[in-house]
Amino acid sequence: MPEAAQEAPWLLAGASFFMACATSWLACGTYVGMARRHGWGQPVRSDGPKTHLAKTGTPTMGGVAFMPAVLVVAAGAVLAGPAAAGEQELLWPVLVAGAGMALIGLADDLWKILAGKTRGIRARWRILAELVVGGVAVYLASHAWGSEAPGTGRLGVGGLGEPWAFIIRLCCVVGCANAVNFTDGVDGLAGSLVCLASLTLGVLGLLAGAGAIGAVLAATAGGCVGFLRYNWQPAKLFMGDVGSLGLGGLLGAAAVALRVEVLFILLGAIFVWETLSVVLQVVSFRLTGKRLFRMSPFHHHLELCGWSESAIVLAAVVVQAVLGAAAMMLFVSFGGAANP
Repeated sequence: MPEAAQEAPWLLAGASFFMACATSWLACGTYVGMARRHGWGQPVRSDGPKTHLAKTGTPTMGGVAFMPAVLVVAAGAVLAGPAAAGEQELLWPVLVAGAGMALIGLADDLWKILAGKTRGIRARWRILAELVVGGVAVYLASHAWGSEAPGTGRLGVGGLGEPWAFIIRLCCVVGCANAVNFTDGVDGLAGSLVCLASLTLGVLGLLAGAGAIGAVLAATAGGCVGFLRYNWQPAKLFMGDVGSLGLGGLLGAAAVALRVEVLFILLGAIFVWETLSVVLQVVSFRLTGKRLFRMSPFHHHLELCGWSESAIVLAAVVVQAVLGAAAMMLFVSFGGAANP
C-alpha cells in the first residue's frame, strides 16, 4: 500500500479531533450564556454530597452543544475524506447510537428541568427506548461487516453465534450509555474518561484499518476536550443525560463495529465498576438492609470518604490511561492490527 494511502486515515482522524475540539469549545461557550439567560439549571439531589448543593442551578444539557459538533464533524470527515470509500457502512451504526441515545437523554433532561426534579422519565420507558436504538445500531453494524471486517474474533463475541452475540452487543451499547451516565457525577470525570477511551478505541480502529471509526472516535475525543473547558472544576456546564447517554452509546457502538466487545470490558473497566457499585448497593440494601458504600455510584463514596473532586478525577485518569495501554497491547498481541 502506498505510504500516502496509509497516512491518510491518521491525518483524517487528526483533523477530525481538532475540528471537533474547536467547534465544541465555541458551541459550549455560546450555550452557557444562553442557558444562564433561560435558567436551564441542574437540580441537585438533596441526599447527595453536601458539597454538591452549591452546584444547584449550574447550566446543564451541555450535550446539546457538543454532541452535534461531534456527530457533524465525524460524518463530514468520513463522507468527504479518503476514508469514505467502502467504509460508510460502519459509520452509520455509530452515529445512530450516538444521536439516538442523545435524543433520549435530551427528553430526560427536559423532563427534569420542566418538572424541577432530579429524576426524569420513568426508567422502564427510557430503557425500552435505549433498547430500540441499540438494536438498530447493532443490526446496522452486523450488516456492514464484509469479508475484511475490522478487529479480531478473539476479542469479540462473534464466535458465540446468534442470538447470543446480538444480545451481548446490544448490552454493550445500552450498558455503555448508562455506565457513562452513572459516571457523570463529578466535575470533569465522565468527559475525561470518555476522551481517553475514545482516543484508545480510535487508535485501535486505525490500526485495524477502519479509518471511518478512527475519525468518528477522534471527533468524539475532540468534542470532549472542548466541553471540558467548561466542565472542569468548578464546572460552568454539565453535560446532562443528553451528553452522557450520547457519548456512551457512541462509544459502545464503536466497540461493536470494531468487534472488540470483550476487550472493551477492560478498556471501560471504570465505567463497569461505577455501574456495578450501583447494582451492588441496591442488592445489598434490599437483601440485608445495609449499604456496601456510603453512597453510589462509587465516586460519591470516595467524596464522602474525604476525597476531593480533583483527586477523584486525577486517579481515574491515571487508571484509564493504564487500561488504555493494556488494551492496545492486547489488541496488537491478538492480531487486531491490519497488515501494512
